[in-house]
Amino acid sequence: ITTGSYNFVVGGWCTVSSPTASNEINIGNCIRKDSNANFIINPWSVNTSFMSSYNNIIIGYDIDTAGGNSVKIGPSAGKSNTAYGSTIIGSDAARNATTAGGLTAVGESALKNLTTGDCNTAFGGAALLGVTTGYGNTAVGLGSSMKITTGQYSTAIGVFSSAFNNGYDNTALGGEALRGYDWDVLTTGSENTAVGRAAGFSITSGSKNAFLGKNSGFSLT
Repeated sequence: ITTGSYNFVVGGWCTVSSPTASNEINIGNCIRKDSNANFIINPWSVNTSFMSSYNNIIIGYDIDTAGGNSVKIGPSAGKSNTAYGSTIIGSDAARNATTAGGLTAVGESALKNLTTGDCNTAFGGAALLGVTTGYGNTAVGLGSSMKITTGQYSTAIGVFSSAFNNGYDNTALGGEALRGYDWDVLTTGSENTAVGRAAGFSITSGSKNAFLGKNSGFSLT
């Protein structure tokens, strides 16, 4: 420290973010609260170049950026995201997001491949895993909407619901609803509504359908 003031430092070789830093708390090089109201656990394994942003909570390693008013918890969670107001919890969650804003990702690899698509919400391991520039999607459940890439304004709630669909304006409520029959085929059906386990299960290119009840429209493509 050269000109910094009002710092609290505990631990051998423990220091602050810069020689002129003020109003920081550092404990054992693993807990930091800085003057911009950032709270970081394991700070020496993250890139502290983002420290000019404010009001972030960072817990984990391999996290390079934070835009402000964000929460990032887990290894590589939101690694490169610079947008404001994101909540990212889970290993590799939103790992590749850059400027995508208004996002919530909770679960291992949720929104992992997102780049610039805004206003996506994913709860569950691999939920919205493949989305890149798609926006306005909501997925809740393991593998829900996991292969959507550019689709938009779709809602999937349930394990593997709408898992292989890349359409838009779909609503799938129930495990494997609108899932898509073939694991290796990305489907394009849009404006479908399916309520019930495996409702609309085999849909591929069909659009503007409504399915109500378990297995309803199971074979329709």
